[in-house]
Amino acid sequence: MFADITLNTDTVSGAIAIPSEALVQEGEDYFVYVARTDTKAEKVQVEIGVTTKEYTEVLVGVGVGDKVIVDGKDYLSETNTDINIIKD
Repeated sequence: MFADITLNTDTVSGAIAIPSEALVQEGEDYFVYVARTDTKAEKVQVEIGVTTKEYTEVLVGVGVGDKVIVDGKDYLSETNTDINIIKD
C-alpha cells in the first residue's frame, strides 16, 4: 500500500501570502491583477517564494493591503482592466 502526501516544512514569518489561484503564469513569469480603484485593475508582475496548493508567498510585486483579484481574473487582460468589486 502506498500513499502520496505533501508535507510542508517551511514557515515564513511576516510573509505576504496570496491565494495560489490568483496567480497568472506566462512562460516563466508570474502576474496578479490588483484592484487599484473600484473600477480598474492593474496587472502586476510578482516574484514568488514558498508555494502550497492554497497559498503562495509573494516576495516582490504586491504589498500589505493590496486587493489581489482571484475571482474573475481570467476575464482580465492588458487591454481589459475594467472591474466591478462585489465583495471586499
